[in-house]
Amino acid sequence: MRYSWFSVDDLFFEEDGLFADWQAVAKDRYTDGGNAWILALNWYPEQRIRVMANWVWSSAKASFFDNDQKNLSTSTVNIEEAFLLRLQIEL
Repeated sequence: MRYSWFSVDDLFFEEDGLFADWQAVAKDRYTDGGNAWILALNWYPEQRIRVMANWVWSSAKASFFDNDQKNLSTSTVNIEEAFLLRLQIEL
């Protein structure tokens, strides 16, 4: 099992933020953080064969404007859920 996350500094969204001639992105259109849970299982049916299964669930903070009140709101939304299956054979 693995947990990972990312967080973006507020300078990323400011016009005079990171570099000279930097063009900032709008904070209300892009995320400034997120996380992922990964559950993995490895199975070795014999010495030269490995079967790997991963279940991934990730989410991100979504910022958006409330159309009625013009307030910036933040919530967490599920952006990806995936099941990955791989087979590895040693020759």
